[in-house]
Amino acid sequence: QLAFQLFRHRVAALVAMRHVISLAFVIASTGTLTCAIEPGSGVEARDQLNGVFAALSAGFYRSAMMYCEELEVIIGATEGSRHSFEDYIVDVADHIPSSGLALQGDLLENSPLRIDFQVQAPVGPWELRAGCRRPKLRRLTLRKDNHTSERVFRCLRMALPPRTDQAEQRLVTLNLDTSRAYNWIRFPGYLHWTSHLIETIKAAVAVGQPKPALVADLGGGSGWLSVLLKAHLGDCCEVVCTDIADDALQLAKQDAEENGLQILVERGDLFEPVHRLGRGLAQFVFFNPPQVPGVVGQWRGSPDVALLTPENEATLFHARFCRGLDLPADGVAWLGVNWELLPEVIDLCCASGFVVSVPASLRDLSSAPSALLELRPNLQADAKECVQQAMEQVGTCAEYQVRGVGAANEIQRVQSYRAAADRGIPGGQANLGIAYAMGQGVEVDVMASSRWLHRAAARGSEDAEFQLGRLYASHGNPRHFQAAARWFRKAAEHGHAQSQASLGFAYMSGQGVPQDSVEGVRWLSRAAKSGDARALATLGEIYANGIGLPQDDMQAVAWYRQAALQGDVMAQTNLGLMYAEGRGVPEADVEKAAAWFCKAAEGGGISAMLNLGAMYESGEGVPEDNAAAASWYAKAAEQGSAEGQRSLAVMHFEGRGVEYESGEEGAFWLSKALQQGEVGALEMLDNLKQASEDG
Repeated sequence: QLAFQLFRHRVAALVAMRHVISLAFVIASTGTLTCAIEPGSGVEARDQLNGVFAALSAGFYRSAMMYCEELEVIIGATEGSRHSFEDYIVDVADHIPSSGLALQGDLLENSPLRIDFQVQAPVGPWELRAGCRRPKLRRLTLRKDNHTSERVFRCLRMALPPRTDQAEQRLVTLNLDTSRAYNWIRFPGYLHWTSHLIETIKAAVAVGQPKPALVADLGGGSGWLSVLLKAHLGDCCEVVCTDIADDALQLAKQDAEENGLQILVERGDLFEPVHRLGRGLAQFVFFNPPQVPGVVGQWRGSPDVALLTPENEATLFHARFCRGLDLPADGVAWLGVNWELLPEVIDLCCASGFVVSVPASLRDLSSAPSALLELRPNLQADAKECVQQAMEQVGTCAEYQVRGVGAANEIQRVQSYRAAADRGIPGGQANLGIAYAMGQGVEVDVMASSRWLHRAAARGSEDAEFQLGRLYASHGNPRHFQAAARWFRKAAEHGHAQSQASLGFAYMSGQGVPQDSVEGVRWLSRAAKSGDARALATLGEIYANGIGLPQDDMQAVAWYRQAALQGDVMAQTNLGLMYAEGRGVPEADVEKAAAWFCKAAEGGGISAMLNLGAMYESGEGVPEDNAAAASWYAKAAEQGSAEGQRSLAVMHFEGRGVEYESGEEGAFWLSKALQQGEVGALEMLDNLKQASEDG
């Protein structure tokens, strides 16, 4: 721990001297990781590194560790960061397990800083779930490139997940644009999909056929799948990668050239570029379409692609694919489908004359991104029977069971969890344990909950570790708080944002661990970087009140705003207060304060209801409206707020904002407030008694 703290201070000193431009991590065959920071412009480099480790920790770093020997992160012109440069380095250190970690650092003027990590154990339980016992990654390099505005991952010597044909493995180099829609935590699942495609195509393509089979990778983006397919299929197939985004296709061309592969890269929408080639029907077609309904502002990928469809058209691209798909009799197509959309998409596929199945080799995948449907032409197939058979196969998929997607009620959902749990799927075990703890679909059974959660935690489920922490914390005594903190730490060290926040709260309050505001802020900051709303809001309170850190109203507003935009009610309320008081903002703005109070009040925030009621009563920030004031006071009062009950009593006594003046209604609400000992209600009662005596 001392070495770790010294390391942080040394990195901070190095940043202060502005001697940083890039860093390289090299894991030698002995398991030693060396970090070198080279001289350069520290402030500029720090800004350029924004978000890199956030993306890595979101999942791709884990994928890279399992499947590629070297990872290079090329940082272009990205937005500035509120996080210090040393935090990024510590983020990498956080990926290495605390057990068996030795860390040393040395800082000499005008020379690199080097840190050695001695890794003596597998890097995380997520490796075990993906069938990988030891990390393959041997080098991680970060460098800056002023010629690009994007952030690109270069995966060197990447291999597919271990399967039967080990002798035929090909190592490839991939360039992946991180501004695109990749969900990095899903990448191992996509690589398993790729292995299945390769095996299926190899088995289907006849030896010595007159011409190569045509394989179409529709909407292929940067061409990672096309490169892997061509590298493993060789001359028996011709691969075409299509997309409508020029920047993605440029990466696809670069990937093909770097790997010495002949791949057709064509711009166009769905099947149009394949038809344009004039090579006849594609024998094999892959399409993983956009499937997330919402508003355009939520899409972070290429602006050229209209990915988000209207709310009721989540299967728009699947329908277009089915209408345009034309396979030869021996052809095969693959379609990626979000789990929730499966019934509707399977209906579309079967109605279009295809037999649909879920590959058996992919049904046991845990944390699978979505289902991969396999389509084969059969115009004579009965559509109803086709749907039934396909849904039966879907029902055996581990992830479908874990999610309880096909369940009509809580009881069926628990049955789905149990089916996955009995197969040893960690997600099913964790969900079953949670169901027993909450009494959802089963009787509350703490012992059964603990048993299933421990099984899931033993198989690497961070969700189970977090839930065990909550289970122990609910007992409310010091011994159980210590156990809760241990479980929160296990999950937190594996990147579980809620556990990081919970561990931060434990340090702030001293529950189960020694009270340590600095350590609490560190864990809350890690959770906040993952977008945890509780952590964001708490950091706002810490900065607003100077708890363990110097008070900083501007920082408080920044953290509150991030949490408020995620719908956190307390953050919305506190942000409204900061605007009302003119703290951390250019000037007081009661209209913005009222707007944030309104959002929080609509979300059930009692304090916001009271504040908004007071503003309507006084006409500050909103038009004066006693009826609106009384309405908000009533909502707070009905939720048990003593202040709301007393304020509503006043409105009834005075006949403001209510249908008629009513001493009876006023007395009712006043008595409610008095039962809670509300100070204002006591004063109000004294005033009423005095007025009665004087009258």
